Amino acid sequence: MDKEVRPYTKEEAQKAVLRNIANTTKYWLKESRAKTTEAKLTGLAFSILAMIDGSAIGLPAMDIVLRPHISDEDFHRSRGEKWWQDGMAINDEVHLHDMWHEIYEEVKKEDD
Repeated sequence: MDKEVRPYTKEEAQKAVLRNIANTTKYWLKESRAKTTEAKLTGLAFSILAMIDGSAIGLPAMDIVLRPHISDEDFHRSRGEKWWQDGMAINDEVHLHDMWHEIYEEVKKEDD
């Protein structure tokens, strides 16, 4: 057996994620069924979210974890505002790609 049996390194994982995004970008650039720039961009966004959710071949699901600046909570509390909670995984109970089209349509309506 020529392969070393070990977990992937952080650098290997980073490269795998970035290569997946690069290949997905190439795919959407060439996708002839996506006739508009908007269709290509929303397809790319959906594909990246699906990768994060674990739907990409060869990659596991990933968590998106919030990491605000250390002074964020105190700053926003002092102003009576909401703040981002450190360590919150925003996709541990949902698949973001399942939510994408609905949220995108909401945002599009805001421009009308």
